Amino acid sequence: MTTVKLTEKENYITDIALDDLKLVEAEYSEEEQVAGMGSRRKLPLEDNIGAFFKEMARYPLLTAEEEIVLANDVKLLLQVEKARQKLIEERQEQ
Repeated sequence: MTTVKLTEKENYITDIALDDLKLVEAEYSEEEQVAGMGSRRKLPLEDNIGAFFKEMARYPLLTAEEEIVLANDVKLLLQVEKARQKLIEERQEQ
């Protein structure tokens, strides 16, 4: 096996043969080995993400036209809020 320091070659990874790579052994508990790899338990985060996407699938997506209308409405509301803040500041200065 060839050992190459990172500073010796710029493209050191391309110089290493696949045979030189070490295999990593993974250890599993007996329950995991009996259950098999496909039936592993989900992490709480995965359950939350799955629940989120399940909930999102209940609502239809917007059409292109609906997105444009919504974007224009949001833009108008932002302009109104900016004007309101400006009026509040002007009143405070008086």
